Amino acid sequence: MKKYILASLALVASAVSYANYLAELSGGYFYDNEGDSVMSANYVVLAYDDTVDLSSFILNSGDSFTDSSWMNGDSGTGIFALSVDSFSDGVAYSSMTIDNDLIPLNGDEKIAIIVWANPSDTSSFVIEEGASYCVFSPTLVPDEPLSGGDAWQLSPDNTGAFQFYFASVGAGGDIPDSYLTLSKVVVPEPAAMAAIFGALALAMAAWRRSKK
Repeated sequence: MKKYILASLALVASAVSYANYLAELSGGYFYDNEGDSVMSANYVVLAYDDTVDLSSFILNSGDSFTDSSWMNGDSGTGIFALSVDSFSDGVAYSSMTIDNDLIPLNGDEKIAIIVWANPSDTSSFVIEEGASYCVFSPTLVPDEPLSGGDAWQLSPDNTGAFQFYFASVGAGGDIPDSYLTLSKVVVPEPAAMAAIFGALALAMAAWRRSKK
């Protein structure tokens, strides 16, 4: 009897240790400002907390994403990358096994996707100046159309299987194409802009002196 109890406890402990859930995200198509389909781009599936306002979120040059890590390695961003990848067929797809106990999150965070296209190093997961991008979550769309699937959030009880779907109108779904258009552009940060204007001012001063 004792052996049976110990064996049962071991099984319970094993089950608790390996509790996790499967989450699959898939969707498209994405577009550029000309209305053409973006067939190749990078993307990150992320979890974000209540400190993040997706509607006003912007990317900066040098921002980076790594699987199972905070954006820029900084927990202060409130953005945790669940999966970082790229696509070449116009559709983003990620299959993720998530264990809330192994990531520094509460388990009630919401999920979003950022898709971007760098102007030069297209394979890099570091954001470049001039990159075009979009940020999407159903919460940004009036009436939150989901194109089927589950609500975009982590599993609070660390179990289950979830499917996050989204499809633009152009792909036969109900998400307006504008929400999946890479319409935002990464501009230099204020410090970089100050340096640029400072260099221009010096150049102008030098030019004026040469004219005297």
